[in-house]
Amino acid sequence: MRTTDDDAQWTDLGDRSIFVGSRSEQVMSLDLYRDTFNHRGASYHRAMQKYPAARDREFQLLFADLDLSQVHTVIDIPAGGGYLRRYLPKEIELVEYDPSGDFFHASPQFSPLNLRRVL
Repeated sequence: MRTTDDDAQWTDLGDRSIFVGSRSEQVMSLDLYRDTFNHRGASYHRAMQKYPAARDREFQLLFADLDLSQVHTVIDIPAGGGYLRRYLPKEIELVEYDPSGDFFHASPQFSPLNLRRVL
């Protein structure tokens, strides 16, 4: 992981990099997400339960080009209703957190997580 002058963070994935953003951008993004899904999280979760394969291709592509053999832990923020688990090998620990109350209550298996440590 490298950090630039404005505290933006990049994660290198071979020939690809993922922009994580500055801490203020990350917090603002999580706040916007939380506010949005506090209003529609329950209906979104019901739809995902009714049609669990609706986002199969999206989740499969997330890991398609990655070598997961050396991965021990994946942190999923925001985790929604915990949909990522079924796309990861069982031996990979999945730590999930979602700031939306609807998702948190719909999926009590989420691990308590101190976001300041991660961000």
